[in-house]
Parts: sequence; structure tokens; C-alpha cells
Amino acid sequence: MTVSSLIEEFIFHCKFERNLTAKTIKAYENDFKQFKEFKDVSNLNVIEVDKVLLKEYIRHLYTLCLKPKSIKRKVVVLKGLFNYLEFEEIIEINPFRKMRISIKQEKTFPKTIEMKNIRKLLKYVYEIKHNIKDKNSFKYKSVVRDIAVLELLFSTGLRVSEVSNLKSSSINIVSGYIKVMGKGNKERTIHVCEQESKSILKEYFSLFKEEIQNKEYFFINRLKKRLLKSLLKKKLNL
Repeated sequence: MTVSSLIEEFIFHCKFERNLTAKTIKAYENDFKQFKEFKDVSNLNVIEVDKVLLKEYIRHLYTLCLKPKSIKRKVVVLKGLFNYLEFEEIIEINPFRKMRISIKQEKTFPKTIEMKNIRKLLKYVYEIKHNIKDKNSFKYKSVVRDIAVLELLFSTGLRVSEVSNLKSSSINIVSGYIKVMGKGNKERTIHVCEQESKSILKEYFSLFKEEIQNKEYFFINRLKKRLLKSLLKKKLNL
């Protein structure tokens, strides 16, 4: 039986046997639509859906810049489908069995930092940038750098120390992927999704390309040295 036909059966079960709300059913249908469109899964025989395919799909969801909460919901819905198929003895092997799924939790700002203040700060520095006429001056370049730092901090949830220690070799300007060395020397990969953040990072790289060439650190000061954590905190009034 195809994945598509079994999804229809599961939706019928949810609607008429579990009596789920119309809103929930609609959300399920949207989640399944996304799954069916992935590698034309819709026409696959259900027994062809294995752990490898499911893990590929979960990785695919991350590339769409979805929030962890949304990814987790989509995986839970999909898992519900296969649990139902196993219970009804439509499939013998549930691909979700013994499958470890770790959805990274979304980083949140400390409660002392309000989003409205963040927006005000970003608006303020963007206005300064816009009003600087000499685009070749160090003042303009330093403002672009400061905006890039702020965008990174606020859009990714990186720590000030992590931004300060960001290596030039760890950031891919084109894809927006950044390798970060955090506490306990644990490396993780961050994806910059916000378009404004990507644009300002590209502008910073363009302006400082010669200065950071063959340099270890990505964010530098006037002396071409690493932008210190203490200076960043001072700029942010932390």
C-alpha cells in the first residue's frame, strides 16, 4: 500500500474515531503534505519507508529553517501514523522503533532582554549605518561589524564569548552555516536563517575580507585583533 493511501486512512481514523478538532486535522494534513512531497514519498510503498529515509526527512526539515517546536510536531505526527499502522498490523516493522530522535530546543533570550528593546537597538544602529556617507571609512566598517555581531547574537542565540571566539574558518558566508565551539569544547553547527543577518554578514565579510584574510578570528578590531568579549559586552551594556 502506498504512503499516500495510508495517510488518508489515518486521517479518517483521527477525524471520525478519535474525534480530533478540525484545526488539528488541518495541521496534520499540512504536515503530511510536506512529508509526501519529500522525494515523492507519496507514491512509495509504506514498507520502503525506513530509518534512513526518516532521518533524511528530519535533516531536510532543519534546512527549511523551521523552529524546533515545529519540527518536533511534524515528527510526532509522523510517528503517530506509523504507530497506528503497527497497531492495526498493516506494517510488521515500525521504522520509528529504537530510533533516537534529538530535536534541539529553541534558544530563548534572557527575560531581562525584551524583544522590543532588541528591535530598537537594531533600528538605531541601522540608522547610523544609513547616515554615514563615506562607505570606505572605518567608522562605516565598524558599524557594519557591530550590526553583524548584534544580528548573530539575537538571531542565533549565540553567547557573547562564542561570537568573540568565532573562527574565520568556521563560517560559510554563502550557506549561512557556522561551526561554534561552546562550553566543554563541544562543537555544534548553527544555521543563520534570517535574511537580514545573512546580508549584513556578507557585507561585513566584503568590507573586512583583506583584514581577516589569514587571520584566525572572524570579528576583528581596528588593530586587526580579535574583538574581545569584554568590548562586546560593553557595546551591549551587559
